Amino acid sequence: MNIEFLENFKISPEGPWINFWAEVDGNRIHCKVFIDALQDHNSSNAHLAPELLFEQDDAYFKNIARNKIMAPGFNGKNVSITIFDI
Repeated sequence: MNIEFLENFKISPEGPWINFWAEVDGNRIHCKVFIDALQDHNSSNAHLAPELLFEQDDAYFKNIARNKIMAPGFNGKNVSITIFDI
């Protein structure tokens, strides 16, 4: 399984999360990390903008997404990262 994360990300206009994307064997997968998970992961900087929190440790969140994509039962469409994943 070939997983590559795209560099672009943005705050969702639909809810309190950051959207980012992965390419998995040629298919685009929507990934999102909830803002409260960003803040819990980096509580000393929780006052910063969500984009900055994501940028500071995007490798950490992309690793969680990678593990979810590789897990048995992955739906092949999207990944959500919540405070329970931190």
